[in-house]
Amino acid sequence: MNTETRAQVRALISEFMEKWIADSIPAMELERIAREGVSLNGLLTPFHDALVPGSLSLASGASRRA
Repeated sequence: MNTETRAQVRALISEFMEKWIADSIPAMELERIAREGVSLNGLLTPFHDALVPGSLSLASGASRRA
């Protein structure tokens, strides 16, 4: 993939995720997450798992079964 295409894909994914998160998580909670740098109640977990399926299970040593 060339540099221009890579930049366009990155921008498209970033815009999509920003809208998805903004539409799904209350503004006050997003502000708290931005301020503290962590989602203590796991609100962002579904977003991360959607982008990187199985990574959370692998990181914790658990395995997913279909």
